[in-house]
Amino acid sequence: DVAIEHGPGHAYYAPALLQRAKLLAAAGQTKQAADDYQRYLKLGDKLSSEARHEATLTLIDLLRQLEKYDEAGTLAQGMLKEDALPTAMRSQALYRQTAVQFAKGDDKAAIASADNYLKDFPQGDHATEVLYMRGRSLLQLGRVDEGLTAMNKVAESNDATPALRIDALRRISMQRRTETDDKSRAAAAEALETLHKLSLTVAPQPGNDPAVAGLSPRERLWLAEYALDQLQAKEAMAWLAPLVEALPAFEVPRDVRAGALVLQGRAHRLLGDTNAAMTALQAAIAIGDAQTGLRGRLEIGRVLAGDEKLNEALAEWESLISASQSAVAAEASYESARVQRRIARQRTLASDMAGAEKANREAQRLFKRVTLLYSHPQLSPLPELAHIEAAEVARALGDNAAAGGEYAELAKRYAQSAYGKYGQAMQLLAQNKRGDAIFLLKQLEGEKLDPRLTTRVEAQLKTLGGGA
Repeated sequence: DVAIEHGPGHAYYAPALLQRAKLLAAAGQTKQAADDYQRYLKLGDKLSSEARHEATLTLIDLLRQLEKYDEAGTLAQGMLKEDALPTAMRSQALYRQTAVQFAKGDDKAAIASADNYLKDFPQGDHATEVLYMRGRSLLQLGRVDEGLTAMNKVAESNDATPALRIDALRRISMQRRTETDDKSRAAAAEALETLHKLSLTVAPQPGNDPAVAGLSPRERLWLAEYALDQLQAKEAMAWLAPLVEALPAFEVPRDVRAGALVLQGRAHRLLGDTNAAMTALQAAIAIGDAQTGLRGRLEIGRVLAGDEKLNEALAEWESLISASQSAVAAEASYESARVQRRIARQRTLASDMAGAEKANREAQRLFKRVTLLYSHPQLSPLPELAHIEAAEVARALGDNAAAGGEYAELAKRYAQSAYGKYGQAMQLLAQNKRGDAIFLLKQLEGEKLDPRLTTRVEAQLKTLGGGA
């Protein structure tokens, strides 16, 4: 400090000022450290170019921490304009320019700087981090495909830190979970499962249960629901366990716990344990809000239907069909229609053809309700499946024209989806274009589909002799 007090004329002023700046930065006194580095850089030509560049880079970092982005950006730009800037320093300056622009929220500029860095230094020390910032900025600008491509590269990179890979995976899953198609949901699940496995390789905190590593309660809840949609009840139960059990150091919001109990009831139902399913669902209704109560009642109806108490199931769903929550109303309508189909089959076996037709007509009406009122992307795949079921009911009623109309509407509305392809295949079959239909169905056979569609694809291929 004595040398610093004497000012620039003192022989040890520069090294003393630099040393103090480093100590202040190490102690977390960012503003004071930045002030000293600025004083140090005012020495100008008295500093070697290397010392000046190193100090400038450090000052950029400090100013970024202080959220003085314009000052930091000006320093980085100044370095990059130097004609004789060494390659190593250009790499560091370009990285910092990207980081400053990214932190500032100037996504277009951050992408441009990142592109320059990755073009000039594809194997640079900061390449993975720059790629990560580029991906984040692309996602922020709505350039989803490009952003996810970047994030996937980060997630797969051996050069990325576990923390960076985990964050990339989390953002991939967040984006994919906003999409409703089967491929996106599968990608979201894969990202979260990889995140979970990767987090287990990071040193765990004392007392933490490895079962909860890396994943938030809501991510576990989503994974459980996805597993159930794939009819993987045991896998779902594993994701749900920490949400319904009292684990130390793992706080679960009340609404998440209630939702987990609903899913646990659904898993017990798939595993054939009716009593456990009803216990979980009643517990969910007891602690959950109105929305949870409606979803709990939906599941209770499914338990009753699975126990062959079809009329009781229909009674449970009757009031839900007109619920203000469209997701609940759509599911209640769809499930009621499916039960009516079961009743129709029972009536047919009992030679009660009038009763069978009545049940099929009611099923047809309810499926039509779903396709007309609830054809929203966020409710997928219910409207798509309702078109398929309505076509099957029409066939059972001997109305091939109506069946063809449902498949045509399915192919038109959802042309780019697996359901649209299935509709096209069924149209081709109706036109006796068996080979073309098999070709489309074989394409679907290799995709990750909703089990309800997979079952139909496999059945059609088996019937046509095109199965594996």
